[in-house]
Amino acid sequence: MANVFLRRSYHHQKDVNLGSCMRKETWGFNLYLPKLKYQSRISFCCKNESIDFEERTSPNEVKKEIEQCYELIHRLGRGVVYLGSSRMGPGHPHYIKTFELGNKIASLLDCTTWSGAGPGLMDAATQGALQAGKPVGGFKIGKEAGEWTATNFHPYLPSESYLTCRFFSARKHGLVDAVVRCRSSERTAVVVLPGGIGTLDEVFEIMA
Repeated sequence: MANVFLRRSYHHQKDVNLGSCMRKETWGFNLYLPKLKYQSRISFCCKNESIDFEERTSPNEVKKEIEQCYELIHRLGRGVVYLGSSRMGPGHPHYIKTFELGNKIASLLDCTTWSGAGPGLMDAATQGALQAGKPVGGFKIGKEAGEWTATNFHPYLPSESYLTCRFFSARKHGLVDAVVRCRSSERTAVVVLPGGIGTLDEVFEIMA
């Protein structure tokens, strides 16, 4: 018995005993190997990307950013935290409903509206609260919807009302603390809107 490779084909030979004689049987198949073009630079293309966020070199960097989140909450006050998708933009039914909800809750509770300060449903809640004339705050992250944001600045919120976080852990700490009720006079709540894995992660962080 023998196996033979001939370029793009495979052949198998086997001796078959027929009693008084031996017979060789051969069978095989052709291999289709498409030509692939490789570019060595593809494996290292990420090296050429410009990313504004440096890797953490010390746990103190994360600690410092968490402290900045707490300072922002202390200044603006705790309130209602909105968690939801960053991919559902204006015109989407969920965006419209979230805008109306953010407007009504802000007017009813008269407290700060908090979110991840990103696009989608986070933006809808923020816009609704602003239309009601109530304060808003947010914890922006450098990556939304799977892509690095073009800028660290929010398109319309004043810089003193939000913080651009380098670390997701700091951002989640901020969202949790913004809804913690330390005094009976504080009006806080969590509104969970349709979203993906990121929203689910934030929900479990608050539940913990």
